[in-house]
Amino acid sequence: MKVRVLLALAAASFLCSCDMFVGTGKGPYGTGNGLPRRKIITDKETRKSVKILKIDDSTLPNGKMKAEVTLVNRDKNNPCKFFYVFIWYTKAGKKIAPPPNRRVEVFLTSGEKQTITSVAPKADCVDFQVELSASPLIGDATGGS
Repeated sequence: MKVRVLLALAAASFLCSCDMFVGTGKGPYGTGNGLPRRKIITDKETRKSVKILKIDDSTLPNGKMKAEVTLVNRDKNNPCKFFYVFIWYTKAGKKIAPPPNRRVEVFLTSGEKQTITSVAPKADCVDFQVELSASPLIGDATGGS
């Protein structure tokens, strides 16, 4: 019994330390081709100051997917600034990246909540990921890759 509790705590601790949220890639939380949905990638600095409250998507009347991510500034005493970019994926798994260095700047006052949104560039986009970073350069959320 104690071993099971320790294993559960270790697993929960590992999951809480990850820098992304990932769907299962199957059923309503995936694209059916193994791509994860609702993936958020953050750098260390942004992860300390920004908390993800909600990740949601919907389909617009024109057939395009709309993604919404609600964030809050964790720090009740200090404002924070970060940049984000949405990257979209088609049913076939093709990545539709934004133009180079196209990040949107966000400034949150202490404890402020804000929802960031993006509409898929094509109607066949079924998946997305969001990069949050302290840097305006694309790729810095994952260590400059």
